[in-house]
Amino acid sequence: MDTSKKVTRTSVEKCIWIGLLCTAVLFALTQLVAQITPANLGDIPVYQQYMHLMRQGQIPYHGLNLEYPPGVLPFIVLATPVGWLFGGSYAAGYIALTFAAIAAYFGHRYWVGGQRAVLISAMLFLPLLQFFFFNLDIFAVLSLYGAVYAVQQKRYSWSAALFAISTLIKGYPGVCLLGLFWIIPAAYRRRYLSIFAGIMVAVLLPVAVLAPHGLWYAITYHTGRPIEYEATGGAIGFLLHWAGQPLQIFFSHGSWSVMYTGEKTVGFLSSILLALSLGAISGLVKLNRLAKQPALISLLLLTAYMLLFKVGSPQYFIAILMLAPLASTELTGASYKQLLAWCLGTGTVIWLLFITFFTKARLATTSYAPILATLATARAVLLTCIAAFLIVALKTPKGVHKG
Repeated sequence: MDTSKKVTRTSVEKCIWIGLLCTAVLFALTQLVAQITPANLGDIPVYQQYMHLMRQGQIPYHGLNLEYPPGVLPFIVLATPVGWLFGGSYAAGYIALTFAAIAAYFGHRYWVGGQRAVLISAMLFLPLLQFFFFNLDIFAVLSLYGAVYAVQQKRYSWSAALFAISTLIKGYPGVCLLGLFWIIPAAYRRRYLSIFAGIMVAVLLPVAVLAPHGLWYAITYHTGRPIEYEATGGAIGFLLHWAGQPLQIFFSHGSWSVMYTGEKTVGFLSSILLALSLGAISGLVKLNRLAKQPALISLLLLTAYMLLFKVGSPQYFIAILMLAPLASTELTGASYKQLLAWCLGTGTVIWLLFITFFTKARLATTSYAPILATLATARAVLLTCIAAFLIVALKTPKGVHKG
């Protein structure tokens, strides 16, 4: 919480009620949208299957391979007892957990910015609603949001702890450490890293000792995936297919991927470019060539990851949508509005690509090649525009508030 505000029971209760009300409205909209989407419960059936296998005696990471880090287990497990409150429904229990997480987010947005901040954040949620309620990413991104906000408030110990929790849940928020570490004042860096590493080791070491193969499977699961249809590499495949080249869509690693001539080369080059881009951003922050603004730096690192990684799952983008409002204190009013517009437009294109692929293209790839090529390319172009916008903002003092 912002330490400049006086904490009272009434103010906290109001934030809670605002958070719950806003989340309830968004969930109602999610239910309406879910009627026209092909996956109206997202990945919840996957989590339920994991829980079913655990109740049968299988041990996570030791006989039961999970594609996620160990930080997801509390949420997968808790959905069962919470579901007992709703007649034993696992899905209802899990949604109750995501509902609480989203309500906490909106409660905090109201605390720091009032009704306007809540409305802005709610608007950003609209394109990808089902990915907020039906996927694990909300828990990781909420922790990341808290970590970045804590850096803004100079509460570095809290930031380190929340950042470790975020990384233990989904992994990809970890790219933000490449920038946040250099934003932390030098006197606090050792403590920051000690807290972060301490929590990571406390969770991962027992798993590494008892089930090393299972932990390694979770760590390498996504790096070993082929190019996913939403990714920038997928856009290249669809463009080639539109031009007459063969393309195959196949199911692998729990998602739909594409195979085309040169696909492995594209995947390799994108991985190299990703590593170079993340390293370059980190180096520029360290050398003070980019303004040390935690929200903008985190957004830039996440955008580079989503643009260049061979997996382009729609739910990754909710990290951008939830962190973008934190940039309101790091940008001028006009620049902040531009960022929100870029984020809203990109989220909409990502949703359209997802819907088009699952409702049409998977059954008739050739017929829908022009649409897929257009949407996938638009996604890549918009992510590039967001990255360029952030770099300019970070290098232009007039576009960034001082202090």
